[in-house]
Amino acid sequence: MRVLIVGGGGREHALAWKVAQSPRVTQVDVAPGNAGSALEPGVRNVSIPADDVPGLLRFAREEQIDLTIVGPEGPLVAGIVDAFAGAGLRCFGPVAAAARLEGSKAHTKAFLERHAIPTAAYATFTRATFDTDWIRAQRAPLVVKADGLAAGKGVVICESVEEAVSFVEQIRNGQGIDSIRIFELNEVKFELKPYYKVELQALNPGSAPARPAPGSHRGGPPGS
Repeated sequence: MRVLIVGGGGREHALAWKVAQSPRVTQVDVAPGNAGSALEPGVRNVSIPADDVPGLLRFAREEQIDLTIVGPEGPLVAGIVDAFAGAGLRCFGPVAAAARLEGSKAHTKAFLERHAIPTAAYATFTRATFDTDWIRAQRAPLVVKADGLAAGKGVVICESVEEAVSFVEQIRNGQGIDSIRIFELNEVKFELKPYYKVELQALNPGSAPARPAPGSHRGGPPGS
């Protein structure tokens, strides 16, 4: 059996190392892989970026790959599993619709609310309608994050409301951190770029938004 591992981080190195130990596996290819995976016996790095879904699909077809395992979230959100399935190839990972739960926390919040799964109260804002008064009406600490993939980085816990306001203004002005994540109660989102939003959430158990902010949307994004 030939196996393709998609990704170039330590996670994919570990996957390749373990998969190569199987007596059923004859060759492990890692796209693009890294310096560590290049040293593993039975493992070969392939110079195809993890987000090049057409290139990976073409490689899997030409090399007659029996199973593809996807590590990073990006290709999953981009629909690599759907593309491989459409070509009749085995690919381990969630389809794009399921991966969106990781790719967009705004979508996830709307999904949780729609299906009555306990989650934090929240309000949604566009960049134009973002209201700092709404933040000041909440209780600190607040957690600031951006909607979208952030590679596990970008959570900022603000100990005061003013710190949260200042940090959000920096992001709105294109300064500092590019991507921010959040957890827990009371959140605000606004668009930084197309499909890019920031959220604020209060960590106080049982708290809820003090009032709807002008131009905001309670729950998930409008039309979700």
